[in-house]
Amino acid sequence: MKKANLIKLYDRFTPEERLRLVIEALAREDEVEIGRLIQACPYKTYTQTDIAFAIPAKAAHDVIQVACQDLDLVRGRLQMIESFQCLITVLMEKWTEAKTEEDVWFEEIREIFEVLSEVVNRGFRRQTITRLKVALEGLDQFCKSKFSLDSKTLLKAFAQPYWKWLEALLDELAIVEPPPADVADYEKSLIEGWNVRIRMGEDNP
Repeated sequence: MKKANLIKLYDRFTPEERLRLVIEALAREDEVEIGRLIQACPYKTYTQTDIAFAIPAKAAHDVIQVACQDLDLVRGRLQMIESFQCLITVLMEKWTEAKTEEDVWFEEIREIFEVLSEVVNRGFRRQTITRLKVALEGLDQFCKSKFSLDSKTLLKAFAQPYWKWLEALLDELAIVEPPPADVADYEKSLIEGWNVRIRMGEDNP
């Protein structure tokens, strides 16, 4: 069949066929064929959900997912700290079991274990819990400013497993005071991400 006759059939391709042909044309850098395939694509008129609702709804979901990535980093660090604490506990137990009357270094080594445990719990863990509190308070301020809702509501709506994990840490979170400047910086980063997603949605409704 002649090329001119084939071109007349370009509007009959299924969307899947057209996409495959466009990708193949891109691969061989056939700009003319790409143009023909796209120009022959049928035009359709759609009715969709009000973009004044749909765009912010999608942006809200995206921003919460970004916040959850930060929560994942904190959760990973807490898991590492807990594993290290478990190791220290096991070593202390084994050392105590192995003690004999001739162990002149027993008390010194036991004190080393206790210091390590203190550093892990009151140092690294407290620091990590504070970092988590920064993220949560920044997220909370963002949620209140954009939706008049608290972060708990949005996490339960878009990331239920994260809220269940956080519930077990509420007592620890309650006793730390995050630096206000860090909270403000985190809220600012979420607002910037929100603005980017809103613009993207408006440019590509």
